[in-house]
Amino acid sequence: MVRAAATETPGYSPARPKDRYVGAVSLGYSASGARVRKKVMGRTKTEVRDKLRELHAQVDSGVRPRRNYTVGDALEDWLAAGLDRLAPSTVTLYRDTIAKALREELGSVKLTSLTAGAVQKALANLAARRSTRTVQIAHNVPVRAIRHAERDDLVGRNVAALVKPPKGQLGGRPSKSLTLEQAVSLMAAARGTRLEAYVVLSLLSGMRTEEARALRWDHVVAWVSGQWVPVAEAGFDHEQVAVFVWRAERAGGYTKTPESRRTLALPRKCVEALRELSPDDQVEMARGFAAQCVGARYRRYWIDMVEDLTAQQSNPASELAAAAILRVGLGDEANSRTFRRQIYDWSTTCGTSGSLATVLVVACQQMTRTHPGEALVRLHHLARRHPGRTDIWDALADVVYGNGPLLRLLLARLADRPFETTWDIDARIFLHVADPVRLTARHPASQPPVTHSDLPRLLAAGWTLAFTRLPDTEWASRASDWLRCAAEDDASRRLLLNVLIEGGRPATAVLPQLYGLAHRAPFRAVIADLVLDQISAVQGVELP
Repeated sequence: MVRAAATETPGYSPARPKDRYVGAVSLGYSASGARVRKKVMGRTKTEVRDKLRELHAQVDSGVRPRRNYTVGDALEDWLAAGLDRLAPSTVTLYRDTIAKALREELGSVKLTSLTAGAVQKALANLAARRSTRTVQIAHNVPVRAIRHAERDDLVGRNVAALVKPPKGQLGGRPSKSLTLEQAVSLMAAARGTRLEAYVVLSLLSGMRTEEARALRWDHVVAWVSGQWVPVAEAGFDHEQVAVFVWRAERAGGYTKTPESRRTLALPRKCVEALRELSPDDQVEMARGFAAQCVGARYRRYWIDMVEDLTAQQSNPASELAAAAILRVGLGDEANSRTFRRQIYDWSTTCGTSGSLATVLVVACQQMTRTHPGEALVRLHHLARRHPGRTDIWDALADVVYGNGPLLRLLLARLADRPFETTWDIDARIFLHVADPVRLTARHPASQPPVTHSDLPRLLAAGWTLAFTRLPDTEWASRASDWLRCAAEDDASRRLLLNVLIEGGRPATAVLPQLYGLAHRAPFRAVIADLVLDQISAVQGVELP
């Protein structure tokens, strides 16, 4: 900030009103080169000097107040820009109740003229007709609003922070706490339902309801050998079982205050309720949870839930619950794209658990009905990152057969690209998918897939990838399948052999091996000579 460069001596000026003195401070120059000066007026020279000292102090402290900037203006600016990450109900309370009451008391006061006494008086007026909790919130709002103005150099001191809010004179709302008889009746009514664990935990553990809804299984722990171990590993049969209360179903996903992050020991009834939570209960609760969290604002909740449920390997109940969450999200038209994008992110991440991969396969199978191309891409990424999971490869094959464009898309992704950008695993996926029986299957309304335009070229490119990337021990079995199918299928024989031999053209050492497979096979009398003729034609050799 530019410091004051000069001060005019207060004196008579023709431009000033009668019987007024004027003083000015130079604040340097603007971007256009014009001098920036600020003037003050007063009835006496002493008054002007006092105002000049105050102006100098503002310049020295870096404060640049706006003319006629009021407390009401500060509240509006804060409401417009300072309520990020707050729940909608909190925003409504601040905007429609608290800020409205403060504008009535302080809205017209200039911010630079606001004093702690004025704030104290305004809060006292509110306290006469409001509860203590409302007065506390009403004090918190101007503190935040003035802090927001401090950030913009509009005021030099937050006088609201110096005030202690008075006690409200209006009684608070009636307590919503249950009586002992009501609590016992509620637990009895919930017994045997899927909400029993939630009700018992909320009533007996000391957790807030929003904390119970956000509880994760890895935060339910037992004391084993001097340390807390998740009950998923240690079981429930231990003397001490507790919960880590680290999250809540609130904006941001955090507990109400930092002090609310705590560890709570569970009474035996809570332990039994959690133990009896059946897999069907988990699925139903997960489905209901997802239905409430499909909006983008709560995306982090269902992402965390799916990852938590699939963090452990081979837990069918948890996998079913996670799949239920994704099923709800994919079926929601407004937020389906968000779920599909998150499934893509998981599919392309190395190190995802096998349990999560299983859930993603189920989700992709659901996507094939509405977004088959996106389902194929995600399954391909999963197959690449889980090379030992042939069930993923089977799902990929099931998606493409019966849909010619998807089959062409998959083959193009596997092999129709520069060699250096291909993966070894793509060659293995090709061998798994390139089933000659399915490629030559005839349907009443369509030709066999292998006869579709451009498909023979893509299949040949796939064989080239397999021949050049893999040892013969890996591709020989599938090549034998192709030779056997060619021997048995008169209509597709030449096409299958052409694709196989053309795929071996760039790897000439493979061609004798293919002839050897054809010659040693039981069906050599049918295709051995034909294979030899086609190999000779590829090599440019004329047989007698």
